[in-house]
Amino acid sequence: MEQLVDKIFEINLEDIENFNFPYDELFGLKIVHNFETYCFLIRFTHSDKLICLGSGAEKRNEKNFDRPIFQRHTWYSEFNASVIYYSDPIFLRSRTAKCGWCVGTPHEYYLDYIKKILQKLCLNKQIKNKNILFYGSSAGGFTSIKLGTYFKGSKVLVNNPQIDVRNYNDEYYDKLLKVCFRNMAKEDVENEFSDRLNVFSSFKEEKYIPKIHYLLELYSDVDFENNLLPFLREIKKLNIDNSINPIQILIYNENGFHTPLNKATTIKLINDLSNNLTISLNNVQDIELGDHVRFSVPDNFINDNLKSSNKLKFISDEGKSIFIHEYATNKDLSERNFISKLNSLKSEIDSSLLFDEIIDSKGITLYKIRVKENKIRTYFFFEKFKKSYLMVFNNFKDENYEAKIANEIISEMKMQVYIN
Repeated sequence: MEQLVDKIFEINLEDIENFNFPYDELFGLKIVHNFETYCFLIRFTHSDKLICLGSGAEKRNEKNFDRPIFQRHTWYSEFNASVIYYSDPIFLRSRTAKCGWCVGTPHEYYLDYIKKILQKLCLNKQIKNKNILFYGSSAGGFTSIKLGTYFKGSKVLVNNPQIDVRNYNDEYYDKLLKVCFRNMAKEDVENEFSDRLNVFSSFKEEKYIPKIHYLLELYSDVDFENNLLPFLREIKKLNIDNSINPIQILIYNENGFHTPLNKATTIKLINDLSNNLTISLNNVQDIELGDHVRFSVPDNFINDNLKSSNKLKFISDEGKSIFIHEYATNKDLSERNFISKLNSLKSEIDSSLLFDEIIDSKGITLYKIRVKENKIRTYFFFEKFKKSYLMVFNNFKDENYEAKIANEIISEMKMQVYIN
């Protein structure tokens, strides 16, 4: 930490509550417990709000192999609230471990002791749980969800989080086991310490699910399949009432894969959420998934992804517009991928009326999505003349009529066509 701050306080857990920490400057805190070193970067303000940030996986090199990791530590001056960054002690235990999820060792549960330190720091500055926001991406999202569960009333903002560490990168997980559980078989670790390896154990222990705002990269299939779907599936099984803490899922599309949301938007979301403002991404539509989950998607995801397609406009006999987007056969229909993902959610959420799939005798698939204010948007995917097409209906109410029009267009292409 010497490379980041001028002041570092090395004290015991018992000393934190009454310690005279400075205001309005970034400083380090180091606490040793059971031969493990816990490191924090802290900036206290006179605000009653606190933002706690955890770190995800980090590449190790000659510049950071012997020091704690504080991802996004340069952001601290962008926040209006007090800020605490916590580092996973695994980074000081191993020069090569890239990720640890604060799982700890057989003798020391890192996240539990981090929780105790944070509790003492909050007592020192009289910060209430309702004014705390936990933020992190990837592994930092995992620890943020678990900490938010223990600090009841706090808020959680996570970006592409892991939900169960066993479902993440095998290399990182195996390295964790080797570094922290070197004399134990994997099966024994997973049996004895399973509560440390997933977020659901914390929900069960506390009989509580925190207010989670869940950011997801739309085209990160790993994050969707291995994390979001299991997350929704398992919380449904827990039978824990989270009506006062509805889960918000915000979808974005920037660079694909496991890429976090851009810095400027993330900082705005953190500040807004810390100040108890309703958060959203620009131009989103909200889709209700069951009673306690809101799924927000980019309002312009169609247009953004169809710039390279030919756009055809049909006028129906009701006078309503129907848009068709034409692709080459080798064009990847990203919208098809998106709708497929929504369809996967259907089986995980009690919301059978959210979107229905209808397949007629000719094999046409209809996807219907109800967006806010009872607006209906319907999608057809089909192929004709060796090209792929996406057909978009806006606010038609009659499914049979939509299917009839779609069949007429696909079979005969006899309606008047306008090229936009």
